[in-house]
Amino acid sequence: MKNKLREVRERLNMTAAQLAKKVGTTEVQICRLETDKRKLTVDWLLRLCGAMDVTADEIVDIPVKGINKTKCDPVLLDSAVGFLLEACERHNVKPNSKDIARWTTLIYNDAVSLHLNVKQTRGLATTLVKASKGR
Repeated sequence: MKNKLREVRERLNMTAAQLAKKVGTTEVQICRLETDKRKLTVDWLLRLCGAMDVTADEIVDIPVKGINKTKCDPVLLDSAVGFLLEACERHNVKPNSKDIARWTTLIYNDAVSLHLNVKQTRGLATTLVKASKGR
């Protein structure tokens, strides 16, 4: 799934060098992330989202619905997206953006309502991705 990191960065009138400085990396690493030569892991997503004050669903361009983004926990939302992307990569699942959006909403809402910790939230993402292989 292609990311929109460059588009988001440019929309915010940031250079790759400025973003790299805020994230604590190099401009080369930012360019690798923007061109999908480096994977957007949970760690990268959280760092980038914090530096640009956006949510992960904006960077990976998924149409998340059912979450009030003005009242949500942005770190939890960003983590849910990251956990899903990592699980898809690990289990060789190629979801479309609607699947990721639906799964993100499910994971986020379950994590909040069931008070899941990070490990449980990651496990839920993995379970959803594995279950999708059988359909």
